[in-house]
Amino acid sequence: MTHKAKIALVVAGIALAAICFFSGGKKGEMGVIYAGLASNDARYVSFTISNSFNHEMFCDYEIREFRDRDWHPLNGGTNYDIGFVSTCCTTNFTVLVSGTNRWQVVLHCTKAWPDNLISDARENFMYFAFELGWSPLEELSKIGYTWHFRYGPEMLGNKPLAEAQK
Repeated sequence: MTHKAKIALVVAGIALAAICFFSGGKKGEMGVIYAGLASNDARYVSFTISNSFNHEMFCDYEIREFRDRDWHPLNGGTNYDIGFVSTCCTTNFTVLVSGTNRWQVVLHCTKAWPDNLISDARENFMYFAFELGWSPLEELSKIGYTWHFRYGPEMLGNKPLAEAQK
């Protein structure tokens, strides 16, 4: 190994350690609960998202339907943006009811990445590692950026499953 390669390896190691050390995730929780029927149309259901983190989170959701004894994404797994949920805050969103079958909302949330060169490089590296199938390096590039998947209640039509079965 050449002298330049050794120096580059040490610098990369120090940069990686700095990223891991300075971007530690904070404790908190994301939640999604059934909030009732939308006020103007029974075909729409409202959900409430809560964010107890001390930073804003970016959220989107997808609808999954229960069929063939498993949960499957509806409409080819289309994700719908909700947007940013502020620190220690709640927000509502509405969803078109997915027929009369069992279905649920799956919430995807992530800590917003700062808009700078380092974050851009991390994100590019994350996608590069994903495309090459380097899962450990992909996960390492996500350190400090909380990724959450939260499942809403199972629904039957426009009501939660437990309530609909009463």
